[in-house]
Amino acid sequence: MRKRALQVLILLLISLCLAQAQNTTTNGTISVCGDCNENGVCQTTGTCRCYPGFISSTKAKIDCASTILSLKNLPMRPLVVSLRVETTLINFVLWLLISWRLFLDARFSGLTANVVAKLSLLCIYASTFLAWIMHAFDYWGTYGLITPLAWFDLNAFVEVLLVAAFCGMVLHWINLYNETMKTIRKREMLKKINSSYVAEVSLEDIIKSITFLSIFRVPYIAVTGVTLAVWIARCFVTPFMKTPEYAVWYKFVNVYLMIVWGCFAVAFGFYGYRLLSIMPETTSKKIKQVTWKLCIVLGISSVNALIMILLDGYQPVLKGVDLNVLHISKYWVSYNTRMAAATVVLDIHMPLTELKKWFSGNALRTSRTGASQQKSNKSGASEEIETRPGTKSEIQHETEV
Repeated sequence: MRKRALQVLILLLISLCLAQAQNTTTNGTISVCGDCNENGVCQTTGTCRCYPGFISSTKAKIDCASTILSLKNLPMRPLVVSLRVETTLINFVLWLLISWRLFLDARFSGLTANVVAKLSLLCIYASTFLAWIMHAFDYWGTYGLITPLAWFDLNAFVEVLLVAAFCGMVLHWINLYNETMKTIRKREMLKKINSSYVAEVSLEDIIKSITFLSIFRVPYIAVTGVTLAVWIARCFVTPFMKTPEYAVWYKFVNVYLMIVWGCFAVAFGFYGYRLLSIMPETTSKKIKQVTWKLCIVLGISSVNALIMILLDGYQPVLKGVDLNVLHISKYWVSYNTRMAAATVVLDIHMPLTELKKWFSGNALRTSRTGASQQKSNKSGASEEIETRPGTKSEIQHETEV
């Protein structure tokens, strides 16, 4: 049912885009701007709507022949180069670390195990790879190696991947919470055997929390699907919508993303706190660490969404500020916050303070292979993890939680 509703939403948005694209005049004004050098869209007002990174060489805005790199009143070229170098290097390093983490997971857990945990890793794997390639070869198409529209669409898709990554982390968090509560539930069952056992939490609370979490995940999955639909619509709207109403659509997308991250933050913060409050301190260390890190991701992403609105040059909120200054400032903040969010997600799966363990030779050492040996080791896994850091068993344990 949800899949069918998503398909209807996508078709509706595409139909709207095509209908807008067919309108070539507004108030009797005939377009005279041609193809805008293929770096923008000729609007029905007779002016060009240039893609980010491109500017008109005339006051009449009938072309998109120049780029921000050619500005003489602002040092845009060195600023762009420094941003490209920083973004390329950091995303490349993150991509290598994520690749290694996925390799270890595949080696010790298999390709089909821990699918939920892999989801968020695969999302930031794709986002860092795209950001690395995009900035290594071009910047909004101004260097001519990637078309401006392709750069625009890929840049927007990275935001979708980050939303999907957070959704994946929420599902991973729910799994961790459920596993912890099931462990507590087993302890509660000891009351039937040992009357002197002191309960840490009631069975009623455990059942309620597990039932609630089965519903809690649904909105996050639905919002991720809607965000993907908005991105698909955006791919059609950007090149085809020629009426001034594009400004409304553009603002809607930015406001939508801010609402998404804001609602994610409120819902996860409120219900996450309530769920953790009924969990005993002795069993909630791991889940609390993940919770705090997810709150950091939410904070970073919310700041990014807000900055995209405040520093927007197409629909300026800060009047009087040079549009090109807004451009470089907005994307400097945006790309750095995206990298920070990806780093925190990676840190949840592979703590960066323990990189030596993850890259040690012991991590790849073959030991205790065979089904019978794995079964015999399962009961003593926790003791081995504590006493033999860096062994295969520890890495395997980390990939499974």
